[in-house]
Amino acid sequence: MKKVLISLFVILSGIFLIVGCSNTTGTGETGSLSISLTDGPLNMDNVESVMVKFKEIRFNYAGDNLPFVTFKEYGENQGIFNLMELQDGLTTEMGTKQLNSGVYSHTRIILDPDYNHHIVINGEQKDLQLTSSNEGGYFPTGHIELAGSFHIEAGIETKLILDFDVRKSVVDKSGSYKLHPAMRLIEEDVTGALDIHLDNIPESVDHIIGYLYSESSFDEETEKGNDFANSITSDNPDEGNLLEFDYIEEGSYTLVIVTYDSNDAILNVYTKNVEITNGITTDSSFDFNNY
Repeated sequence: MKKVLISLFVILSGIFLIVGCSNTTGTGETGSLSISLTDGPLNMDNVESVMVKFKEIRFNYAGDNLPFVTFKEYGENQGIFNLMELQDGLTTEMGTKQLNSGVYSHTRIILDPDYNHHIVINGEQKDLQLTSSNEGGYFPTGHIELAGSFHIEAGIETKLILDFDVRKSVVDKSGSYKLHPAMRLIEEDVTGALDIHLDNIPESVDHIIGYLYSESSFDEETEKGNDFANSITSDNPDEGNLLEFDYIEEGSYTLVIVTYDSNDAILNVYTKNVEITNGITTDSSFDFNNY
């Protein structure tokens, strides 16, 4: 569980968001930065692995016209992760580096365009084609820019979590698959988590997905039409009918529970207001008999 100083959304290849920041630079002192990778569930059956390879992670001083600072460059056999192994709050370390103190922004995630990103379904490996750059070619294929900023303090370790939302990222195009990376970068130790126990699930329900939205941001008709793309995160219940939402900033949220039949058609959409508290896993329940 944990985290978020900043809620960061992904700007995919070619889209650049300018974030107004103060011209804050370091004082010559340094602090350490560590980044760990996690993932949410994929709403597809019989998926054994989703393999991706990172090439490089870069940052820029907020407001400064300086070259990007390289956090990590991965070698030929480095930076390869199976996203299916990093669910339900599990993380793996991506690297640690000493950085000058100050404010950093425009996190640039570079996936390796030469690696055979792939998904394995029922033992069969299928390629994941990376999304392409814009016509101007500003970002090569595989580059993702995260808007927002974080602060490195002298003598202190800052821990960030890179949440790779595989549900949004893997797109099934009639049997061929695209990797359209959706990520958020969040600061550890300033967030909480939410566990939802599902009770009295109707017999007509084949499967369930839980989505989490910022308070008052959920519009049912819009989200049903775009596969709930604007959710912060999502989860499938485990064998004990438990939904887990990790690394969420403290605040008020709308929990959206969607039931589906065996053909993936939506049966019902339920909503519930929930609260996330910093440093705490909040346990709650959702009883379908009450709705």
